[in-house]
Amino acid sequence: MVVKHSKHLYLSGIFLIVMLIFGTGCTRLLTGEPAPTPVPITGQSSQLPLQGQGVLACNQECADQAQCGTNVDLGQVVLLSSQEPRLDAHDLLVGNNFLVDILQFQDVAVVRPGIEGSQSLRFYNVSIKDESSNRGAAWVAGWCLQAP
Repeated sequence: MVVKHSKHLYLSGIFLIVMLIFGTGCTRLLTGEPAPTPVPITGQSSQLPLQGQGVLACNQECADQAQCGTNVDLGQVVLLSSQEPRLDAHDLLVGNNFLVDILQFQDVAVVRPGIEGSQSLRFYNVSIKDESSNRGAAWVAGWCLQAP
């Protein structure tokens, strides 16, 4: 005995399977973990010191510590010291988002006005080079250096 199946039943089964696969995919897409937004690691907040290359960044943390600002010729700049790690009396301005080579780091005990006792701050000695000049090495506060 031969049993005939209708085309309608056959197509309904295929449609049901396709909808089941599509529904499962959409459910996974909607309930999956969102991709985390990458946050640049700064040289001050990182437990391990940054190494290799870094980017000088006039970010909010750097600006809040008065370690960067705006210059008429360069736009946003980061403040550095060619002599020693320091938070004032800077003698170099370098443009924001400037790529530097990290030469070394130094944790320095700093006494700041309005804050009782001293606090340890990380400074980085970086090489300032570009196509037009080699300005040598300078010190920058860890707030203003981030991983590339």
